[in-house]
Amino acid sequence: GGLVELLDMVRRLTRCQHIEASSRQNSRPQESVGDHGHLQFGQALDTVVSNQACFPFQEEEVENEEDWDDEGEEWTIDEDVYGAAMYTIIRDGEEMISASRDHVLLSHRTNMVRCVLVFITLVANFGLQFMLLWWSYNLVVRPLVYDAQRLYQKFHQDCFEDGEFVHQKWHKFTKKEELCNIAMSQNGFLTAILWIWVLYMLEELRKIERQARIFFGIRYTQNANSMIKVYPDGKEKVVFLTTMVRCVLVLVLLIPKLLITILLTLIGFVWLTATVSFADLILNAVALAFIIQIDEQIYNVLIPDMLKQKMSQTVMWTPRTARSTYDISVEVRWGLLKAFFLIVCSLFLVALYIGPGQYLIPVFPGFKNDIDHHCKAYRDAQPRCGVGESGDDCFPMG
Repeated sequence: GGLVELLDMVRRLTRCQHIEASSRQNSRPQESVGDHGHLQFGQALDTVVSNQACFPFQEEEVENEEDWDDEGEEWTIDEDVYGAAMYTIIRDGEEMISASRDHVLLSHRTNMVRCVLVFITLVANFGLQFMLLWWSYNLVVRPLVYDAQRLYQKFHQDCFEDGEFVHQKWHKFTKKEELCNIAMSQNGFLTAILWIWVLYMLEELRKIERQARIFFGIRYTQNANSMIKVYPDGKEKVVFLTTMVRCVLVLVLLIPKLLITILLTLIGFVWLTATVSFADLILNAVALAFIIQIDEQIYNVLIPDMLKQKMSQTVMWTPRTARSTYDISVEVRWGLLKAFFLIVCSLFLVALYIGPGQYLIPVFPGFKNDIDHHCKAYRDAQPRCGVGESGDDCFPMG
């Protein structure tokens, strides 16, 4: 088989020699054939590449558009309001742009109604999240911060003298119970809750980063009709994006979502840190998670089932070169390294906020970390009954 292929290659090279020699003879009739009857090997090779008569299969590779997506990666669309808006911008936008060019836009009323519905839900999602952030900060967080600061201020005024802690004054301090219930009085518990909150926010940031890689990884096209490839089984694959669609996706989806995530992270840090009760610390963390999930709740209730079905049959496709076994092993190691990096960074962020961060986004400006030590001794001195202890010992009579 190899010998046959070699002979066929020699035959093609010989044919190219004669073609090139004939063309030169026609263009230069004054020169003899003997002077230019033989081409150098490099000239023949150039002729092979440029001449379709030598290798006719080259034209098939250029014209064949069915094999361009053999190597690539498919990404599902998120089941939330952002995913519905993404699908609508690409699918309905592509059809309406084509219809407007053909002056038959009125025949696409379904696309227009679907666009209006999805964008109403998107605006409602943005409105609710931004307004809840505003109301939470002004009506909940700020009063909590003021209450915690007044309690911390009273602790310093009543229990310190000339900058030194006085135990006798601490024993007479009437706000021990309230002071020792604020979140900053138990650093371990607060650190655990803040770390969980950071992991929540990192999940949202990774979704944004994933969507950005998809938007900028999909190939560019000038023809809106070629953005989506439809298969006979109903599956749809987004394989191209126009510049306008790509810009709309970034401006309408990525930037507002990134802004909400950053604001919610900062407000969540302050809210949780200023909590004046350990029970409220858990409830506040749940309330913050509720704000994150508004987009999913709106999607589950307001988006039609037919649109959800179409979204489940649609994937985003980004090109990817063929990977060797070594490339896959490197990708696995990089994924593990990134996981360890996220763990370290999240813990460092929490420690930074509880410590030096109180000078940047202060709940207790100039916090000296002087509550936990005294409150620990106070809690240990309180009479408490362990699980399984006798009631007579816990609650003596008279």
